[in-house]
Amino acid sequence: MSKLTKKQLGDAGEYYALSQFIFTGRAAAKMPDNWPEYDLAVDLNGELKKVSVKTRFTSKQSFSTEHCKFSNNDMFDFLVCIFKSSKAIRSWIIPADVAKIKGQVSNSSNEDYRRISFKQLNEMEAYEDNWSLQAN
Repeated sequence: MSKLTKKQLGDAGEYYALSQFIFTGRAAAKMPDNWPEYDLAVDLNGELKKVSVKTRFTSKQSFSTEHCKFSNNDMFDFLVCIFKSSKAIRSWIIPADVAKIKGQVSNSSNEDYRRISFKQLNEMEAYEDNWSLQAN
């Protein structure tokens, strides 16, 4: 696979998430590029939910050092963390309150950002492939 730009990777993740929500029967739409705070709007029982999508790619077999980074100030209802390797795609769809609790401060000089490590995500089995948006 040729090297993707950050923009291409981000777009691919957003469209992947969009398709997965639609495949589960949820109405969903992609927001315009550079829309602040979230990437998708998804219908959950008649209420629109804001969804932020973060995508990571590696050509290695392991994501052990990777993480899903997000702004603590963004106003989203669900965080989608997509990890793509050359052989598989794994995704976690996490309610915002859980993401903000589990997310560790990313950097001591800027506490606005949080990150959830791949190891932490692997411990959150209930949210893997949670395209139906269960709060668990």
